[in-house]
Amino acid sequence: MYVVKNEQNMQIHLIGGIAVIGAAWYFSVDHVEWLLLVLVIGGVLTVETINTAIERTVDLVTEEYHPLAERAKDISAAGVFVFLFVCCCYRFVDFYALYYRFVSVKEVEKCRLTSLLKKQSKPDRRHIRLTQTFKLVLHCC
Repeated sequence: MYVVKNEQNMQIHLIGGIAVIGAAWYFSVDHVEWLLLVLVIGGVLTVETINTAIERTVDLVTEEYHPLAERAKDISAAGVFVFLFVCCCYRFVDFYALYYRFVSVKEVEKCRLTSLLKKQSKPDRRHIRLTQTFKLVLHCC
């Protein structure tokens, strides 16, 4: 809880994780993708927690500025960045494929619905005559 309350990056990662979970729910990902998603989000939160622990340990060991302390903090932050970058690349490719599949299914359904409507909406002669009569009446008024 300390990390969530006091670390802005952890709050950003949590919001990003919730957004990814919402997108996964919207696109109806399967069980394997859910498992990978939970592992990736858990990994990001774990690496961020380890980064915070390393930063606090460095702060505990040295109170004044030291280049090695700064380097240790930068390296731990770089570890979070690399892990997050790899996870984002994976999720981007995965969600792009899901989005493409989702849009393709919607387009196929739209084409099927359009063709069904065209087949069912063949007007008979009586309908054409009524429509022409109605137009004539409206024109005269």
